[in-house]
Amino acid sequence: MESVEINIVVVPEWKGKGLGGKIIREGIALFRSEHPEIYIIIALINPDNISSRKVFAGCGFQYLETYEVKEGLSSEKWILRNN
Repeated sequence: MESVEINIVVVPEWKGKGLGGKIIREGIALFRSEHPEIYIIIALINPDNISSRKVFAGCGFQYLETYEVKEGLSSEKWILRNN
């Protein structure tokens, strides 16, 4: 089963305007229309970034696990499966 990773960055002056969710939803729709063979999309999120966690959860991603990237730095893996 193939998977891809998604990452977005919203510049500070555009944060809090609902742009992140729109970028994620529209980007996923476009990607899936061009790559229907990809079943899983993974987001790696900084556990301290509450806004990012909320946006990805609102787009259907589900928390999978927290893991240590290197000493003192962890990341959360969130996953979205194609229905």
